[in-house]
Amino acid sequence: MQILGFDILLKSDGMPVLLEVNASPSMRLDYEQQVSPGVVEVVKSPVDEEIKKALVLDTLLLVAPRIRTLSSQASSAAHTRLIASAGYYRRL
Repeated sequence: MQILGFDILLKSDGMPVLLEVNASPSMRLDYEQQVSPGVVEVVKSPVDEEIKKALVLDTLLLVAPRIRTLSSQASSAAHTRLIASAGYYRRL
């Protein structure tokens, strides 16, 4: 299984332009923010978390259909714990 990253630019007329394809896109859920000169802190990104967790879950559903059955029976919070317990997010 491989997740590819596509960088697409939308022109003012709505026409998409492919900029690049990343064979190994970043799956980090945080970023480094400079709080003062020479001082950097790691900050959680809610946007990255929402997009990337859904991406990983959808990918798992494609390669492991049994998870789809489990997800339809569980709440979204319980399902997130199920996937997290498998170690997928700890490795991101």
